[in-house]
Amino acid sequence: MNKRYASIGLVVAGLAAVAAFSFYFVQREWNLAVQISLALIVIGVAAFILLDPDRARNMVSGRQARYGSNAVVLSLAFTGIIIVLNVLVYQNATDWKLRWDWTENQDNTLAPETIDILATMPSKVTVRAYYTSSNAASMEQTRDLLDNIKFYAGDNFEYEIIDPGADPLGAQQDGITRDGTLIFELEDNIEQVTTVTEQEIATALIRLLNPGDQKVYFLIGHGERNFEETGDGSVNLFKLELEGRNYTVESLNLLATNAIPEDARLLIVAGPTIPYTPEEVALIKTYVDLGGALMVLYEPVPLTEFGVEPEPLTMYLQENWGIVMGNDLIVDLSANVYYVAVGAEYASHVIINDTIQSVATVFPTARSVSSVTDIEGITKTVLVSTSTQSWAETDFLSLENQQPAPEDGEDIFGPVPLAVVANNPINDAQLIVVGDSDFVINAYYAQYGNADLILNMVDWAAGQEDIISLTPKTTTQRTLQLPPQTYILNLLLFLIVLVVPGLMLFAGVFVWFQRRRRA
Repeated sequence: MNKRYASIGLVVAGLAAVAAFSFYFVQREWNLAVQISLALIVIGVAAFILLDPDRARNMVSGRQARYGSNAVVLSLAFTGIIIVLNVLVYQNATDWKLRWDWTENQDNTLAPETIDILATMPSKVTVRAYYTSSNAASMEQTRDLLDNIKFYAGDNFEYEIIDPGADPLGAQQDGITRDGTLIFELEDNIEQVTTVTEQEIATALIRLLNPGDQKVYFLIGHGERNFEETGDGSVNLFKLELEGRNYTVESLNLLATNAIPEDARLLIVAGPTIPYTPEEVALIKTYVDLGGALMVLYEPVPLTEFGVEPEPLTMYLQENWGIVMGNDLIVDLSANVYYVAVGAEYASHVIINDTIQSVATVFPTARSVSSVTDIEGITKTVLVSTSTQSWAETDFLSLENQQPAPEDGEDIFGPVPLAVVANNPINDAQLIVVGDSDFVINAYYAQYGNADLILNMVDWAAGQEDIISLTPKTTTQRTLQLPPQTYILNLLLFLIVLVVPGLMLFAGVFVWFQRRRRA
């Protein structure tokens, strides 16, 4: 009689096992329901053994157990064969040219332009990717992209991922200043990539294939930012990354040379504290009129020794380009410190890529830069502005007393323009004006999007921002609106991954059992 109820114990144990797994999978908690289900498993198995010990013994040592062990061995052998085949195909996919991109928009396929570049490489390009262990997610994305490039380039491309903490000397020799930096090397030419996208890598490869001397001169002699020192107030990190992008960086004292070298691709005026002379500004004007590029990074007047007289370079920007540098200091209530302006609004411009759009930029002690007058033939764009929680304060005494307040008719209310770019298509002159120089010093260079912004500005001014334009991929947006609760998402995963396949497995076992009974 007892043996008739023994099977009920196994059924209870099986159902309890399914319930325990389901509860934990959906709720991800070691709660009472899971504990009760586990207890029922133990009770069910114990009841089966106590009510029908002979059958329990046969299940372990009888013919069914032997048949079951044979089935397990065959299943493991089949699984092992599948795993070995997958490993062989994965490890030799590049050599065998085996790859299929089944995504709707070909997300895992390189653009045709990139593939063409890889086909023209005369010799091997080596890549050193510097990633710390704390940046594992970005490292894996980079690895996938480099593997994709390796697939098309074959033996002409190889890469290694290096932890800069494990190889500090190598990181120093490669001029690494930021986590997630890639060094591309072809023969004796080196290119540095800090924003890892297919576009940036394709541009770096083009530069490697077409090396040229891109000279950038920092003006000195007026208290400008120093790029040779390594302190927080230096622009040494900025200079190192420019050199990593194949720019040659030198200093230039116009008072001493009275001339601008013909190889100058870009002049950078980084935070002078003493005004430039009219003669120096005349040299700069002549250089720009001949198609040169100029970047002006100016601090608010109270932080300089400009005095009350009009500063010659500021007047040149206003009269020749219609750009006014305000005699003010931006107060931004959205920042932790009110005198740190936060770049919150960006223009649609080639300088502003997706990386910059997704983060803020910070400008300690900044002044406004406005495009107030239209100059014939000149195109201007307000590149970066603050949020509406800011204004350009003109009452410096209130700032000294730490009681700034916006005044209608006197101050510029937010969004306050922080940076303006302009170009003259007639002579190909390029101009960038930013109301701050602190955002590129070592103390703030790597914060938020500052480094990407200034590097993109340099590339644009030097004509290097758009060497190649990749064929854009159309992204198909497919969204499924789900409640945000975790247990609902886990339940959906449980149904898709386990319940549906489980029902199919149950149907197969049921059909097999029915046929076995008929036989």
